[in-house]
Amino acid sequence: MITKAAASYMNGQLSTNIDSAYGYVSFLAQFARQVRDIEIIRQDWRNPSKLVSLLPLLRQFRIRNATDPRDKVYALIGMVQYWGGQHKIAPDYNLDVTNVYWQVSITVIKNMQSLEVLCGTPNATSDGDPRLTHPGHPSWVIDWSYRPSATENIRLETQGFYDASSRLPPGQVRLHGRLLLEVEGVELDRIHWVCDEVVNSHHGRDGGARRWREVVKSWEELVAELLGDDNRPYAGGGTVGNAFWRTICGNIEYTHAGISLAGDDVSSAYAKWRSVDFHHRRTTSIVGDHLQEPVFNAKYGMTEKELESEKRNAFHYAVRFACSDRKFFITDKGYIGTGPRGVSSGDRVSVVSGSRVPLILRPSTQEVGCNHRVVETLIKRPEDRVFYQAGEEAKQMMRQGDSVCNELHRGLYNLIGDAYVHGAMDGVGLPADGSFLAPVFLR
Repeated sequence: MITKAAASYMNGQLSTNIDSAYGYVSFLAQFARQVRDIEIIRQDWRNPSKLVSLLPLLRQFRIRNATDPRDKVYALIGMVQYWGGQHKIAPDYNLDVTNVYWQVSITVIKNMQSLEVLCGTPNATSDGDPRLTHPGHPSWVIDWSYRPSATENIRLETQGFYDASSRLPPGQVRLHGRLLLEVEGVELDRIHWVCDEVVNSHHGRDGGARRWREVVKSWEELVAELLGDDNRPYAGGGTVGNAFWRTICGNIEYTHAGISLAGDDVSSAYAKWRSVDFHHRRTTSIVGDHLQEPVFNAKYGMTEKELESEKRNAFHYAVRFACSDRKFFITDKGYIGTGPRGVSSGDRVSVVSGSRVPLILRPSTQEVGCNHRVVETLIKRPEDRVFYQAGEEAKQMMRQGDSVCNELHRGLYNLIGDAYVHGAMDGVGLPADGSFLAPVFLR
């Protein structure tokens, strides 16, 4: 009964009036999300065609609390059906929380052979919070005890639609000791302007659709001031106006049929969403948590008013999932995008081999001397890969592939988080020649 109620709420969001402002809206939204998180994992776990892996579990339940922060990982291990590789995690309460989270990042990178684990909000600093939950944490080690926006997991579920590094040659990922993560990528641009974000609390209070429109309007005004009107050419192709509406919804469209990349017709939904009339009166009834607009059971389907309302609502939820607790930015070259709350002017937008989305990196003035540190290769270039028969011999041969580093590393970066940058989400605009790929050291 509870799961059906939550499903009814979630399914009804597209057809209800997003501008209602009843006090119980946030509680129903929180209730539906909590039930949805549990029910999705339950259904996947029982489905023999789907195997539950660690990273989706960690993201799904990251906004929950645990008395012992190590249990944000250990409590979920029993539900993992597929590790993706030979590396597994076993509970070890002799390890402190920093080492447990470090082990998670390394294990996921090795097993998935990608940098997907770096996406999301790595820690409190990335979320614009000055507190350090676990001092000494490398910026690329995800702090699973930190609770990001309640909608972040939904946003991360859409990253399969992007492939920013698709035109990069496969790069290697190497670990220097326990602190430095060496990846390979290219710097796309430097962030110049950063705007206010729409704050969305853990309990779903996002200020309502009006607040969203007000903030988005301020973003649009800045774009017009710096980049020109909607019809001006955009740095990443197309027009500025087209780039703007696609950026604020993450170029994603939500419908009853599912999730997809936004079609050109979504621009009309954006126009309707931003220009909705707040002052008209209408006869309404309460359905779910919203004021239901008049429904006319037309013999042949929806009325135009119903269709308009549904498209407007769908765009609102796309914006909400793409931009909750995210900041809008403009780069030196005129790219526009959204990133973590902690993003600031001077941060770099980089496309890194192994990541489907661009990453926000912040230059660090610190230096790190390796001093005979062991360098472990987590992801090899295709030409460097050698396959061994499973067993102790294979492990020994892989260990022999490690090297030692004595360099003093400068020009390091801190990972701030992932970004949507319109025109850079499918690799378009990057040079076809792989010679530009350079090592990037994250600390």
